[in-house]
Amino acid sequence: MHGGAIIVWSCGKPRYDVIEIPVEGVTLGRFELDENDNGLRGDHLRIELTQQGYYKVVDLGGSNGVFVFTTRVTGAYMGPAPLIVLASRTVLVLVKDIRPFRGVSLSQRGDLTVAGTSAELCRAVDAAALAEQNITLDGTFWVGRELGRSYAERIGGAHIFIDARIAGRIDEMLSATRYRTVILALTRPLAEHEVAGVATWLETDTRFVTVVKPQAVSFVGMPPDVRTRLTEHHLQIPRMRLDELAPTIHEIIQERYPGTHISESVIVHVLYQAFSRDEDDVLREFTTMVERWHPQSQFRSRDLKWAYPDPTGNYCIVGRSRP
Repeated sequence: MHGGAIIVWSCGKPRYDVIEIPVEGVTLGRFELDENDNGLRGDHLRIELTQQGYYKVVDLGGSNGVFVFTTRVTGAYMGPAPLIVLASRTVLVLVKDIRPFRGVSLSQRGDLTVAGTSAELCRAVDAAALAEQNITLDGTFWVGRELGRSYAERIGGAHIFIDARIAGRIDEMLSATRYRTVILALTRPLAEHEVAGVATWLETDTRFVTVVKPQAVSFVGMPPDVRTRLTEHHLQIPRMRLDELAPTIHEIIQERYPGTHISESVIVHVLYQAFSRDEDDVLREFTTMVERWHPQSQFRSRDLKWAYPDPTGNYCIVGRSRP
């Protein structure tokens, strides 16, 4: 077993630090997690990995407690990875296999933060761009858009992003300018004349990055030869990017309200949502709520309109009132 934890947030800022979980378990506290987190005891929690691959999280008695997801640990909590653990102001993600997360640091692909979860995918996108292969990215649209732009930068030349759901006639858009890369969010099936336009450009040196959702009907009615060429290299976008979302949440808030303190609670909330909902929907809803929030107010869990309590009770989620 190669268990481990990733520190993704501490004291109001994103982090990316990997902790190995040995077979005998590990005790973590202020010195292992964050010396600046005064709410952590020297020995705050213990994490063990069972032979069945389950994590056992033990609260060692700190006044701020330990939470797994939104549940306060009373004694011990046991469950399969991934788990989201909140210890005072520090958020950890426990993963089944820590190896993909070793030797990786946070980096940017446009607006996309990349770490261990997406590192292999980024390498595959870069290799496809070098080989000038058309690719299909299956998963979150906004992640696919940013990876498509990264692909286009490596190809060079002009590129365009088209969301088929809101765009006009795609064949007419493509005929207006000579694009080297077309990033196509295939949010609906294409009309026959649009497919014909795509097929024409597939015969040129224009390359396509097609972004689709799992089980989508976007390719319905498309001739097999066109579909085959668009899916020349099919890549799956990871569904849960738990080690990469915290910087995105931080950026959404800081872009709107620079200098605003962000509590660890909001990180737990958004990561928790990412378990069961589409990331596009989660971030769109969160961005809307942030835009409607007034920076002088206390933005609490009830303002998120998500059906579970704020695990830290009386902490404001976003605000200037907490140091």
